[in-house]
Amino acid sequence: MRWPELMKILTYPDLPLRANQKLVALVILQYVDIETLKCYPSIDEISRRAGVSRNTACKAIGRLVELQLLDVD
Repeated sequence: MRWPELMKILTYPDLPLRANQKLVALVILQYVDIETLKCYPSIDEISRRAGVSRNTACKAIGRLVELQLLDVD
């Protein structure tokens, strides 16, 4: 999936994500390399930029993976 499409999906009102999970996704999208669709921000950077705890960022990433909106290597 291309990142602009993912950004649109994050605004769907029926998407089963909490606001902080959407915010974490948007922070991650800021780090995506448009050509490779890969990014490597640290959990600490994601949590700092999203204004959430490290634990909340990890749970949000888990939810994004669960919904197949994100892959984690």
